[in-house]
Amino acid sequence: MDIFIKGNSKMGPKVLIFNLPPLTTCKPSEWCKKNCYALKGRHCWPSVKESQQKRLELSKRPDFVQLAVAELKRRRPQYVRLHSAGDFYSVEYAKKWLEIIKQCPEILFRTTTKRTDLGKVIRELDSLPNMIVRESLDPTRPKPSGLLPTTTMVIGTSVNAETYAKLFFCRDYCPACNYTCWKERISIKFLPL
Repeated sequence: MDIFIKGNSKMGPKVLIFNLPPLTTCKPSEWCKKNCYALKGRHCWPSVKESQQKRLELSKRPDFVQLAVAELKRRRPQYVRLHSAGDFYSVEYAKKWLEIIKQCPEILFRTTTKRTDLGKVIRELDSLPNMIVRESLDPTRPKPSGLLPTTTMVIGTSVNAETYAKLFFCRDYCPACNYTCWKERISIKFLPL
């Protein structure tokens, strides 16, 4: 089993993805529990759920860092998207990604997280020159931490209309904007679900 899957139709062929089971690896808000896209569509297929569970078990292995780095060096992607499903489930797990990303400086990584409770290690990840971490906002998470760029789909108490209008708009197809959000520490907005 490959650790990483090929990018989907939205991200394009230059991207590899690493996903985990949603909800069990996240600290989801009530809004997320009802609206998370990782609970819909192909994410509901038994084969996808099984694959996410296998990656979770793999991520707990002591040799996960070595295995992931070896695969990335072999496959040589330009970009890696962490957690389009799932999230950092512990400090130890996030530190594994810190090591992987440091050992792959030629690859650009990005992720979105609600795990600001993991504080220091999340900021360490975002401080790496080849990694961007964005804080995910929704109406039940009223204020951004201010520590990271943000992503949002909705106008709510967390983002007023004026601020929302100034956010970088995701075209939902990474090649269309030449992977802007992978290269710039900007806050972005997505189309509502």
